[in-house]
Amino acid sequence: PGPRGARAFQQAATTTVVACRPRGTDPHGLHSRMVSRRLGFRLLALIATTATVTTSAPCEYRTLVAHANKVLGANWDAELGATLTSHGAPRVLDTTTSLLAAYANAKQQPDRARTEFMSLTGAQWSNGMLPRHIYAPSLATSLWIEDELIPGPLAWNVTGVSAAATSGLAALPLFSIVAERIYDETYDSSPHTADAVSFAESVFDSLYKYHDYLHTERAASDGGDGLVILYHPWETELPTTSPVFAELMREARASGGLANWTAAADDSFPPQQAALADFPGNATFRSELALAQCIRAQRYDSAQIERHCPFLLQDVQFN
Repeated sequence: PGPRGARAFQQAATTTVVACRPRGTDPHGLHSRMVSRRLGFRLLALIATTATVTTSAPCEYRTLVAHANKVLGANWDAELGATLTSHGAPRVLDTTTSLLAAYANAKQQPDRARTEFMSLTGAQWSNGMLPRHIYAPSLATSLWIEDELIPGPLAWNVTGVSAAATSGLAALPLFSIVAERIYDETYDSSPHTADAVSFAESVFDSLYKYHDYLHTERAASDGGDGLVILYHPWETELPTTSPVFAELMREARASGGLANWTAAADDSFPPQQAALADFPGNATFRSELALAQCIRAQRYDSAQIERHCPFLLQDVQFN
């Protein structure tokens, strides 16, 4: 991993992983296998959701949960109203990661969970789409962001479809699951019951509009089979280095759907991108950039994207 590769995990879990590791193993072995900062943070967020721990556990799990919650608290960004993946991380919200943080905070810090959730739905597009990435206002004019593989908001140019600085990619539809978790964790607690009801009422329209968008705008024009279509590999949760996408992008290039895949992406990314741990290789990355530019060129019109941009994917996990 790069210098920030597993920082979120290292912040909280170094000592507890030493205590919990199998006897005779390297305490830093787990850290060396973390290929991204975001993956480490997501693991901690899942640990923090634990409601019950026992003293008979083979390791000090209570301590691990406490440390995980400590990371969630330390990485809170008040201006964004959301949780960053580590100290010093780029101020870019990956929606899946932020939803996991809200899910984790629902029990211990419900106010913060509600705030984070509302920060995400606050970036909803006029057509109902909830974007995968949300950028801090200070990054609104950035083409590239240090330590981030995905281009910055200037590359997406969502003016006219969104008032927020976002990417042009759809978020994994976990919102309803997380909203239900936040509601359930607070409804039965008498001081917070009214807050739970108010929260559910306030987010219903956003959730409805997103699912309506997915089943209308993202439905196949030929009627399909009811599954949602993705326009870009970056809308999935597969690693960017997955050989699946290297092969799919090769097939897309071979289809000739774009007049010139490489020209569209020439000189469009700085050389330091290639040094990132999640860089998929020049050919795949240039093709992905060209595809993103094709989507943007259609002004995010679903019918035009389906007609002109040669990558339509029905992803099992997204659906």
